[in-house]
Amino acid sequence: MPAKMASRAVVDADGNIDFSALEGELNSAVRADLRYRQVDEAKKRAMYQKVETYEEFEGLVKGAHLDPINKREPKEADASLKAGLRTARHTKEQLESGPAATILGGVDDATARGGGEASAREPPPKNIGEFNKAWKRTCTTDAAKYQYLRWLADSSPGLLSTLLSANLSFTLLDEVLVSVSAGLVGGASSAADEGEGERVVELLHELSTVKRFQLTVGFLGAKGSSALRDIFARLEELRGAAGDGGGWSLLAETRRAY
Repeated sequence: MPAKMASRAVVDADGNIDFSALEGELNSAVRADLRYRQVDEAKKRAMYQKVETYEEFEGLVKGAHLDPINKREPKEADASLKAGLRTARHTKEQLESGPAATILGGVDDATARGGGEASAREPPPKNIGEFNKAWKRTCTTDAAKYQYLRWLADSSPGLLSTLLSANLSFTLLDEVLVSVSAGLVGGASSAADEGEGERVVELLHELSTVKRFQLTVGFLGAKGSSALRDIFARLEELRGAAGDGGGWSLLAETRRAY
């Protein structure tokens, strides 16, 4: 059977929920369940292949969590490393030469301050690791995070939900909503434009399609819940001025999802 969640108090004596602890336990349970299934499948494969020794059987089981390497991966890894080193050198030269644009995974500093189009010098993230690197290390303000989300939604429709399909935690959803609130309500972007409201509706709707979204949104923190109320209040104002065409047709459905 899959391992049970560690017995760790997530509710104190006053009935307050420690959402960080709860999220940690749920993530641990998901990882344990995945590991259990991988090992179980590895044992079945070993029996089907009729391995000759226990050592072979043990090796297959121990490597259950590993993905097979194809012929292209070593070359791709080498090319990726070289590209990363070139980018690092280029960024270092920019920083040393003065207040040049800071790359945000494709969004330059002018865009992050609330204006301009996304730079084409970096491609969109290919996996959740690249997304997290830009989100946590480079997008250091709510304004930058919001512009990064806008850029992803505009340049690669559907990519955001694909990246976060199995990786949208309570904490990340909180951060996303706070950054969207900062951009739409706080004026980090040209929110007066009615089209901005439609973009936010489409972005929120896309997020609502990821796996286990209802579970995740059910444990929003105080900041995320407050940001969500502000976002929908502002969207209602913008819809009143724009009517119900375009992306606004998704507003009611999106609001129900949250």
